[in-house]
Amino acid sequence: MKRCCCIQGRGSGWVAVLAALLSGVSVGLAQTTWTWVPPITTNQLNAVTSGQDLFVAVGEAGTVLTSPDGQSWTEGSVGTNTWLLGVGYGSGTFVSVGYGGALYTSTNAYVWTEQRSGTTNWLLDVAYGNSLFVAVGDRAVLTSPDAVAWTPRMPPAMGLNAQLEGVTYGDGRFVAVGTGGVFLTSTNGTDWSSGVALPTQPWLWDVAFGANQFVAVGEAGTILTSTNGLAWVPRNSGTNLILSGITYGTNGFVAVGEGGTVLTSSNGRSWTSPESTTSLWLLGAAAKGETVVAVGTSGATVAALPVEVPSLAIFAPQMLSTGEFQCQVRGARPGQPLTFWARDDLAALPPHWTAVTNQIAGGDPAVFVDPGAGDRRVRSYQVSTP
Repeated sequence: MKRCCCIQGRGSGWVAVLAALLSGVSVGLAQTTWTWVPPITTNQLNAVTSGQDLFVAVGEAGTVLTSPDGQSWTEGSVGTNTWLLGVGYGSGTFVSVGYGGALYTSTNAYVWTEQRSGTTNWLLDVAYGNSLFVAVGDRAVLTSPDAVAWTPRMPPAMGLNAQLEGVTYGDGRFVAVGTGGVFLTSTNGTDWSSGVALPTQPWLWDVAFGANQFVAVGEAGTILTSTNGLAWVPRNSGTNLILSGITYGTNGFVAVGEGGTVLTSSNGRSWTSPESTTSLWLLGAAAKGETVVAVGTSGATVAALPVEVPSLAIFAPQMLSTGEFQCQVRGARPGQPLTFWARDDLAALPPHWTAVTNQIAGGDPAVFVDPGAGDRRVRSYQVSTP
């Protein structure tokens, strides 16, 4: 259940209350419980992606797991014992990369073909965008239009010893992150620019794009956001543990990491920590619609949940000429059931809330009118959804 509150008042106190409500006061994201999925392998899973209505996870000893829903999994393999460290999807093709420049492709995630990457360096991640695949790793950047023929790129901005841990595509550009706080961006995979260095130069593990921004995560709970991949803003994660994976789903970001850490955010700036069902290290995450899957160490930990929707927020309160009180609710989905509650005695403990009305949100924002406000000097409102 998600709730938010506002207070309707009259007289001299009204201006202050109105200002607070118009500033977007709302409760944080509701807590969501991850679902533990019994592992079907003892091999470590290092990365997961989604494509063709499937989740595909890869890991130790060439392991490949596939699932249509994040709950029921089928075990497979690329056919070798090579450790697979990253996986991506684009243009009808899954691409997995790993130790020694290993690179495999598949059109269905079940039958895999080994490709020549042209490098023996570790490859750690792969992304697709603008009709191009980009794989990154230990002193390595590779590009390919078809995931078969690969061209090595060594951006001067990368440095001689940099290791790129993660890469993503969004807003017309690739963004790669790695050791020493390295940020690289490119619109074509060939020409790369270096982002503004941060004083702490954190080891960055992964990066994702969503809500018109890039979000990178890494050591010591590092979370950074950027609109262009060049200038980055630190955010407070609330943890000092390593964050090793991040993804963006229909309704928000999910970051995972050391000790079973799970963090969620609807905007990339404010983060909350729903209860996780494991203390094992979660190494990667992927989203498919409103479902997110995280994979990790020791028994191929797999967890899934619907991504949390943004918080409900009551705003734009006003007293109508009829004496009715009206406000709007931001964050409601069209067709979503809403229950509006009211209480008149704000000092009473425990608080006593009375349901005023039930309605179906016609859109975002949804409009609520309380005909019973009358001449009450103060009335507190709350809206909830199942």
